Amino acid sequence: MSLDPFGDYESRGYLRNSAGSKDPAEIKLLEREAFRANVESALAALKDKPQITYQDVLDTHRRLFSSVYPWAGQDRTQTAPDVAISKGGRNDLFAHPAEIRRAAEYGLAQGQDRSAMRANPGEVFGTLAHAHPFLEGNGRTILVVHSELARRAGLHIDWSATKQEEFLKALTNELDRPGKGLDPYLKPFVRNQALDLKEAANHLQAINAGRTAGRQHLVAPMILPDRPELEGRARFEHQEAQARAKIGIPLPSPALREALASPADERGARLADESMRREFRGLDVALSRRLTNADQRAIASDQLETLSQSLGIKLEAAHEVAILVKQVNAGRVALRAIEQARERTRSEPSIGR
Repeated sequence: MSLDPFGDYESRGYLRNSAGSKDPAEIKLLEREAFRANVESALAALKDKPQITYQDVLDTHRRLFSSVYPWAGQDRTQTAPDVAISKGGRNDLFAHPAEIRRAAEYGLAQGQDRSAMRANPGEVFGTLAHAHPFLEGNGRTILVVHSELARRAGLHIDWSATKQEEFLKALTNELDRPGKGLDPYLKPFVRNQALDLKEAANHLQAINAGRTAGRQHLVAPMILPDRPELEGRARFEHQEAQARAKIGIPLPSPALREALASPADERGARLADESMRREFRGLDVALSRRLTNADQRAIASDQLETLSQSLGIKLEAAHEVAILVKQVNAGRVALRAIEQARERTRSEPSIGR
């Protein structure tokens, strides 16, 4: 199903593109040509900024794609405020609309710390990718912004040497485990030399020209409709899933739910199972990304109305989120204790007979 947040796909084409087209190849060409025509001016505009702000990210998207999309420069808080973006069935890899700006500003702060940018350019890229501000054009916009951040740090990424499939796999790993996926992949392609404006534009043009013509929809809308016909527990679980989709928290598997609710003396051992630990870590990361310090304090003090207002969900859903967060916090402590105990056992000297 095509992404259609405006509800006018049939009359105005995919995301109201300027050609009114529904043909992915044609739309891809429009985007590529718009990027080719505008990338140098977009880089020049960023170069003149003493500090790159979230507004500059929006302006970069507008400069690049205003000839393709009438909403260019508007983020998802304006174009699709109630739609969570999912990938591979997960809706915790990209920021919910309410968190886009905070995520992007965190990435910009990382990228404008010269030492942080030089040490971890992939993590900076991943944080900006997690923000995913726009319905389309995120990748090219982030490439332009990241290119300028790299220039200020005295380096550049030789993107032309990367392979798209391998890069996308590394980026997905980065979104899943921040700081773990993209820097190891990009390390061979980091060059300790800043590019001037023309060089940077030509460099990005080469990547743009090399993109495949066939469109690859990496993301899709995740919005769960009301199901008034459901009753009892089924209705409750559907409402809970709606709340999680809206705020960008994944639904734990039944096995993980059971492990989190297990007695304290069993919990750590159950979470230490390799597959269980992987899912638990992903859930923990998703919660830490989504919840603010104020949200965590509201949960700790059982201020559910405050949490409900902050997340924009019903009180019953806030109650379920609070329970989950407390279980995850307790699980983190239990898992750490198990891991520390195992580490001590490994480090103890063997006693020979």
